Amino acid sequence: MSYIDTFDNELIGHFGGLPVYHPLEAVPATDGRPEDFACDPTQLVIGGGGGGGDYPGIVIVSPMEAAMHFLKAYLEKNLSQLEQATQLRLKQVVEPWAKDPERRFQCPWIKVFNFAGWMTEDYVNFYHRCTSPAFMRPYRPEVDGLLESWLAISVGEFLVLALPELIEPLISELADLKEKITSDLYQNILLSPPGYPFWGRKEENGSVRWRIESWQIQRKSNPLTFR
Repeated sequence: MSYIDTFDNELIGHFGGLPVYHPLEAVPATDGRPEDFACDPTQLVIGGGGGGGDYPGIVIVSPMEAAMHFLKAYLEKNLSQLEQATQLRLKQVVEPWAKDPERRFQCPWIKVFNFAGWMTEDYVNFYHRCTSPAFMRPYRPEVDGLLESWLAISVGEFLVLALPELIEPLISELADLKEKITSDLYQNILLSPPGYPFWGRKEENGSVRWRIESWQIQRKSNPLTFR
C-alpha cells in the first residue's frame, strides 16, 4: 500500500502519468521517515509517497507561490497582447512578490516544493520524465532554466485556471483580472475522462470509501471554479 493510501485524499489529475492528489485531512510528518511527508488540505501532492510501487511524493507546500510563478510567466509571455490596463494591474500583483528581498537570500523552491525523502536516482528519473514529449509542454532546459521553475509554472497554471479555491486570497486580489487570463502556457496537469477507474479515499463512520475523484464531488458546484 502506498503512503498516500493511509490518509484521506481525492484525485485531482495526472502530471506526466503521476497522480496528483488533494489531501482531505492534515497529516503530520513521520520522525525518521522523510518520505512519509506532512501535508494538509491547503496543499497538493504529486505521486503517492512510495510504497506499493508508487512514485515518491512531491508536496506542493505553497500553492500560492506556485500560482505567482505562473502569473509572472504569463505576464512575460503575453505582455504585448494584453491591454495596457490589464498589464498594469497584473504587474501590481506580480512585481511586489517578484521583488521581495527575502527571495534574494533564500532558495525560492523551498517555499514551493518538498521532494519528500527523494534520493539522487529519484531526481534523475524525474528529470527524464519531465523532458518526455508525452507532456503537452515538456521541460526544455535550454528555454526553461531550472526544472523547478517549469514545474512551478505547470502547477501554478492548474491552480489559477482550475483550482482557484486553494488560492482564494490571490483570486480575490485578481478579481475580474481572473477572466483576462484566457490562455494556458503548459496544460501539463490533465484529467481522466468519466468512466475511467481512479484513486482517492475517505474514511466515514469508521469505514474507508475508495475512489474519491475531485471533479465529481467537491468541485462540481464550487463557485470559484469557472466551468
